[in-house]
Amino acid sequence: MTEPGNDRARCFVGVWPPPELRAALQELVLAAPVGLRVIDPADHHITLRFLGDVDVDRAERSLTPFRFASTPAVAGPRLERLGPRHLVIPVDGLEELASGVALCTGPVEERTGALPFSGHLSIATGSDPRRLDAATDQSFECRFTVEEIALIASTADGYVTVARYPAT
Repeated sequence: MTEPGNDRARCFVGVWPPPELRAALQELVLAAPVGLRVIDPADHHITLRFLGDVDVDRAERSLTPFRFASTPAVAGPRLERLGPRHLVIPVDGLEELASGVALCTGPVEERTGALPFSGHLSIATGSDPRRLDAATDQSFECRFTVEEIALIASTADGYVTVARYPAT
């Protein structure tokens, strides 16, 4: 996760999709329009709070006392554009969970003025607005329950789970 002697990493707190959501996403990824760069399914996640380049041990400790109940959520009902280049699935039901994470991790964050939570799962990126817009015609809905959140580090090799925090 981090280099020896370096206890900092670019981190976020997120939710790895549970199996039922991963299965539904696999079908969606296979149907992605030509010309879009599909996000590797192994990297699919829902970011609850981006922390930035932080002291990893301190980030872990900030989440240790956090308690949350199993949280129902729904991905969908259709794909949307987020900004000029991203195709996402909106995710509803995680606002309270994200707010609790923000309270715990606020002192750890690298930056101030963090963006408000917007639950989503990124599916693809692209530079052609017409292809992105065409993809938003796809319906998608999957209900799932969040049973665990994770502190995740972004490395040169992809995302690495630093610590897991189960629902209580």
